[in-house]
Amino acid sequence: MARPWRAALLAAALLALLAAHHWRGWWVPALQRQMQDQPCPANAAADPRLVPGDEGGLCVHRADNARRLAEGTQTELVLLGDSIVAGWQQVEPARFTGAWANRGVDGQASAHLLPRMRQDVIALRPHAVLIAAGLNDIIARRGVIAPADYLANIESLVDLAQAQGIAVILATLPSAERFPSRPRIAAQPRIDQLNAQLRELARRRGLALADFNAALAAPGLRVDGLHPTAEGYRRLAPVVEQALTQTRKEPD
Repeated sequence: MARPWRAALLAAALLALLAAHHWRGWWVPALQRQMQDQPCPANAAADPRLVPGDEGGLCVHRADNARRLAEGTQTELVLLGDSIVAGWQQVEPARFTGAWANRGVDGQASAHLLPRMRQDVIALRPHAVLIAAGLNDIIARRGVIAPADYLANIESLVDLAQAQGIAVILATLPSAERFPSRPRIAAQPRIDQLNAQLRELARRRGLALADFNAALAAPGLRVDGLHPTAEGYRRLAPVVEQALTQTRKEPD
């Protein structure tokens, strides 16, 4: 049996650790974050993804947004999404120097697209926006979320775009052979469920649909069981172009 003084000492030490954890933000300067007038790097050459505390990814594309607006680049389509979108920029950077703007951010779920909508989409005054997100919602990468809440986030993005006269393209979720960071999760049932809901949303709201799921269905088109290969992205291009053409057709 432990001696009483040892138990008391252990309890006191535990309380001290808990108190230090709770109050560390008051006495450790590095943890005293607060609002800043200019939180993103002033140097456009700096990598804004390294900005501490930018969990929403607001700094990732801010410099390029400013460049496009300053140069008067006419933006026809903005691709707003997660790493599936961001990876396309790395594979085919030349595709996103003109009329198309890539606004993907690694690891983002649907809720993280909402605060980026104004600066990364609306401010560029595009003809259309492609919305591609959901895989990180399935694996709760940024917090647990219900399918209905995911769909509400997507429809809120649709509302924001249409209020500004921006046409909307919804992208289905590609099938996942596996999630590299969540290898024990069987994600396909959720992917099928969300894709059915996205198709129904597109039908109900009269939106164009870019079927990423069908375009990437063949084997060998994903480098890690999830993200497209260069050939996978080449197959996505005509799917997006067809959906973009659909947004320009006059309604019956």
